Amino acid sequence: MLKENKGDWIRLGANRTQANPGTLEGRIKKEHDGKMNGLSTAPWIATILVKTFDNILFNEKKRGQAIMMVD
Repeated sequence: MLKENKGDWIRLGANRTQANPGTLEGRIKKEHDGKMNGLSTAPWIATILVKTFDNILFNEKKRGQAIMMVD
């Protein structure tokens, strides 16, 4: 998802219920088991991505929190 939207902020959208498929949380749930309700996973996955890769940024000031892949 980050590669597909490189240079754009991707909202985490960590909703427990009815996750939006346009957010990182929704994409994870949709691709994992297709169930849009359940525990939130985007916050800790985003943290791992930001700490592991130099080209992924976190913007805590962005509404809804977001990450972005840069060059």
